[in-house]
Amino acid sequence: MTNKNMKKKLPKINISDYGSFEKGSPPRKNKVSLVPTGKDGKEIEWYGRSWAGVIDYAKALGLKYTDVGSLLENTYGDRTTFNQILLAQEVHKSLAMVDYYRKPRIKIAPTGTETDMHYAIRMQQTKIFKLYAAAGGKQKDKFKGVTALYKKVLKTRKSFVEAYMYENKQTEAQRKKSAAAVSKVLVTKKVFKKIFK
Repeated sequence: MTNKNMKKKLPKINISDYGSFEKGSPPRKNKVSLVPTGKDGKEIEWYGRSWAGVIDYAKALGLKYTDVGSLLENTYGDRTTFNQILLAQEVHKSLAMVDYYRKPRIKIAPTGTETDMHYAIRMQQTKIFKLYAAAGGKQKDKFKGVTALYKKVLKTRKSFVEAYMYENKQTEAQRKKSAAAVSKVLVTKKVFKKIFK
């Protein structure tokens, strides 16, 4: 048998049949994936099959898709707790009140002046430190600990931190109508036009 005849008899092999080339799939030697094996001993090719492949692989291992979700959550999920959000909200409220607090600022090294963050925490110190302890804060310098935790939570859960803020959902037309109604009652048209502007 010549080499020419041998080539004709060999089956055509498509490497893509032996594993996906999908971006992000695990690295494979020789560009071929060794498919995982389930508890039933059958091989499951899940690369490139999206979530359907992941679910089939989980079933073959005797797991549920929720087990896969829990694994993702525990490994990569944001672990912000409710108490951490409450702490961040309290610090956020206090920072908004910095311009209205009447107690004088203290001198702190090395800058000499107290920062807004330090001042905001000090003005609500008892409440914020209790929330910090409830949120699992264990740093000796509580001011630094609260600041770090606040920044972390604000970065990942800003909408949760600002959820306490009142949002006026009235349209401009509704605000004008409200202003007109109030001004008729109190006969202070000009004042309420400015308030509801």
